[in-house]
Amino acid sequence: MSIDTFETLSALGALAMQGGVLVLVLLLLLKKKKILHTISNKSFPLFLGVTLLSIVGSLLYSEYYGIPACKLCWFQRILLFPQLITVVITWLHKEIRILAKHTLALSLPGFALTLYQTLWQYQIASSAGISCGFEEAASCSQIHMLKFGFITFPVVSASVFLFLIVLSILVLLKKRGTTG
Repeated sequence: MSIDTFETLSALGALAMQGGVLVLVLLLLLKKKKILHTISNKSFPLFLGVTLLSIVGSLLYSEYYGIPACKLCWFQRILLFPQLITVVITWLHKEIRILAKHTLALSLPGFALTLYQTLWQYQIASSAGISCGFEEAASCSQIHMLKFGFITFPVVSASVFLFLIVLSILVLLKKRGTTG
């Protein structure tokens, strides 16, 4: 697969995550109990699929296609990669509430980092003295991928983290009985 095809698929995945966030938020606002209950009950495969595809995509981008990850990208990976282990362990123990709490704990700072990096790339925020630190590392402000006029790799990452955050909130609200 060419890098252009891979980047297009990544961008389409980001759009799907953004659409998923909108759907979940709308369902929560409209208090659609049955649909929310069904999604919450099927959330383990959603957590697993999103996390696994994100990790594989991230590693393919840097290891197969040779695009070096910047320092902020590595911090984002540090917050994403352990989530796969958490998904598997909590799935085996049927502990969806623990999964949601761990996902929130890792995805909230991950989303903040991706948002900051996106604003930095578009020159809306400054680097605030952050340097990439390694000669071989990519610049955190460099845009390697730009699809559909706005989707960069940090936007893909932000879309994943935001989807995981909203899905976690849905699970936690359902367990409390406040999803509608």
